This record gives sequence, structure tokens and C-alpha cells, in this order.
Amino acid sequence: MLPKLSLLLLASLSGCLTPAKLAEMAQRADTLSRGAKTDECADAAANAASAVVVALEDMTRATKMSDPVRSPRPALRVAEVACLECVRDKDCPDDKECVGGHCQKRRK
Repeated sequence: MLPKLSLLLLASLSGCLTPAKLAEMAQRADTLSRGAKTDECADAAANAASAVVVALEDMTRATKMSDPVRSPRPALRVAEVACLECVRDKDCPDDKECVGGHCQKRRK
């Protein structure tokens, strides 16, 4: 029992995909999809959500630790970039500033 616990602990601390990490990625893809303001963002978010489903299916079929699981991380990164409204303040209207990739009213 102890070796299995060690492997689980190692997997959760490393860059390995775990069901919890995939759940976080699914939540992020859903958030991006709901907030999509462009078709490009919506399409990229849908692709990221599909990639999470594929990873979950891979994980479900895996019978040993060495079985490959396709990571949805690249698709999620593409979605995050596609959904950015701005990178710098000058990408926003004059009365707004770029905060976390989105244009928001300037704080006084």
C-alpha cells in the first residue's frame, strides 16, 4: 500500500496529469467559453474542453502508470491567448486599462 501512496503523492506534486488537475483545466476551459467575446475565443475554448475530455478518456483506459495520456495543456494555452482582450493598456479604450488580459475601467 505504501508504494502506491508514494506514487500518488509524487504524481500530484509533479507535472503529471491527475484527475484533479484535469478538473481544474475543464473549469478553466468552461470559464473561457462562457466569457468568449469572439468566435476565435469560443472555438479555442471548445477545442480546449475537447482536449480535456480526450485526456480523461486516456486516463480512464490507462492500466499502468506508463500508459500515455494526451495533455490538454497546449490547447488550453491557445484558448487563453485567443481570449485575451489586451496585452497592454494601449490595447484598450482611453478610459480603460488592461488588467489580467481584459479591459477594465481605470481606477482613480
